[in-house]
Amino acid sequence: MVMTVTLANSPAPPEGDTILAQVVALHSGRREVIPRDWATTLSLSVKAPQSWWRQSQVYFPDILWLRAHPELDEERRRISAGDFEDPVPESMVLRLNDLIREGSRTTLNLLIPESFVRNGVIHTNVAVLRDILKERGHYQEGHWNVFCTRLKGLKELRPFISGDTRE
Repeated sequence: MVMTVTLANSPAPPEGDTILAQVVALHSGRREVIPRDWATTLSLSVKAPQSWWRQSQVYFPDILWLRAHPELDEERRRISAGDFEDPVPESMVLRLNDLIREGSRTTLNLLIPESFVRNGVIHTNVAVLRDILKERGHYQEGHWNVFCTRLKGLKELRPFISGDTRE
């Protein structure tokens, strides 16, 4: 299963506020979203298949897409069988590369398999991450399980998202 989640920048508390004040507020026993959650922003770098990205748009409407091989110019950039989580027929890879050469991005996006692995950067806030953990943190398998597990494993986020995520 392909899924990586790394912190692109640490949580940034709102100006004039301290992380300690946020931690105290988050652990005061209140379960509702508090304004600091919305104001504490961060960026995550995520590598995941297209299927996960489509589902994640509910939480992350704006994504900065990154090229898998930024060093390659447009002429030499091609899709390969290794760009997919699951095997795809060689004929599909050839067809997708033909669409790239023709500049048919719309058709390419319609035909690209759900297992195509993409890299993106998400700019979000603590409240959204807490919502994800509450809504999807109980998943026992799949990409959402891996995503939530990796979020919980990021030590910089622990003061913001620790505690029981199930209600």
